Amino acid sequence: MEQITLVEPEMKYADEIWAFRREILDCDAENGDRFAGCLSLDVSSSAREWIETCRLRKSGNTCGATGTEVPSHTYLALRRKDDRLVGIIDLSCHIDHPVLGTWGGHCGYTVRPSERGRGYAREMLRLNLQNAKELGIPKLLITCDVRNRASESVILANGGIYEKTVEAWGCQIKRYWILTDCQAHYEGVFPAFRKNGELYFRASLTFRRKHISLGSFDSPGDAHAAYLEGRQVLADLRLVPERYDCGGLLPFEKLVSLANFRDNGIYLRNPIYVGKKMFYYYLSPSHVLKFDPDDLFYYSSHKIMCRGGHYFVADYGLQVSVASRYGIRPYARPGKDFLFINGDPTDFRRENLKIITVYRGVTAEQKKGRPLYTVRIHVRGNMIVGRYDDETEAAIAYNKAVDILRANGLKRNYISNYIEGLSPSRYAEIYASLRISPRIISYRS
Repeated sequence: MEQITLVEPEMKYADEIWAFRREILDCDAENGDRFAGCLSLDVSSSAREWIETCRLRKSGNTCGATGTEVPSHTYLALRRKDDRLVGIIDLSCHIDHPVLGTWGGHCGYTVRPSERGRGYAREMLRLNLQNAKELGIPKLLITCDVRNRASESVILANGGIYEKTVEAWGCQIKRYWILTDCQAHYEGVFPAFRKNGELYFRASLTFRRKHISLGSFDSPGDAHAAYLEGRQVLADLRLVPERYDCGGLLPFEKLVSLANFRDNGIYLRNPIYVGKKMFYYYLSPSHVLKFDPDDLFYYSSHKIMCRGGHYFVADYGLQVSVASRYGIRPYARPGKDFLFINGDPTDFRRENLKIITVYRGVTAEQKKGRPLYTVRIHVRGNMIVGRYDDETEAAIAYNKAVDILRANGLKRNYISNYIEGLSPSRYAEIYASLRISPRIISYRS
């Protein structure tokens, strides 16, 4: 593509302007939008008249005389080597207008038929972005028909950010925004718009053919800083989660994911670092949970949260306790119902967990060196159901107490114990033989 420059219309370009007009009329007779960005060139009686119209439209005080409420600038795209007019593009000073603000946008352009396909449209829009910046316009709304792939490619090549598609005059019109401030085009930074039209900036990088999002930020500078931090993590083996600098802009969870990708070749969205025979789930630089490798798939897709000292994940819309995954019942008491063998309550490896009490309401005790299982149920305080030599019998006794209390009119959402591997007949035999505390039998709600 030959170099071009954008200039405002002057009489010394009158012949080129009129030749441009004639070529458009001859070649684009079937195109209803053939003079896009050219203001009233198609209905002007002379180049002089059109140049004067362009001059009047530049000011809010005089644009009304030309039939418009919004001031705008019109530029000629001249090829530098021979001053040939290859295109015309305009720029509205604002889009506070029902047409411009909906589907018209800030600017339109037309390329001379004999000069099309040479990249001039892309360069015209790029140069017009500079004009917009000089006029203090931070972003431009650029639109195109959904069927106009060529125009859409020009917009995208200049950093267009798709917002939405609207209908106008029976046509589907795509709306794109382009930032005019070159500071928004930092490496690794991509501008975007929220549904409410608010501008924000996304940071991302590519490593080992993997595209990784680093987060969203309010300014391009912050997004670029996060990008640089991400690059540094991938390049420096000394940057590990325990040495995280809380003053950085890269989110801690992302640092963990990048460090794991760097060292282990696997990218996980959650803050997981894979070690030898275990993996670490980082809630903070100093708050780390340990798990068996068998659990990696589950926790790579389930984010762990901590509230009140309890760990849980969201699973199909429900809050599921991490402890329940290892057979620890809700409200189980550490030290009585279960144990962390090495004393570390953040180590959920199965070899470190000892379940003392498997069933609800059942507490294992020792009496004269042999196990004894005490069953309690909560009814205005804990009531003893009985004491039993066998854990399975104790679990069934709890179920029997639940049935008795319900039959006596107590409306509580008790959850019965499930005894695995026991046939219905054997369950019924044990159930019938168990003695229950008279206090439970005689209780009335």
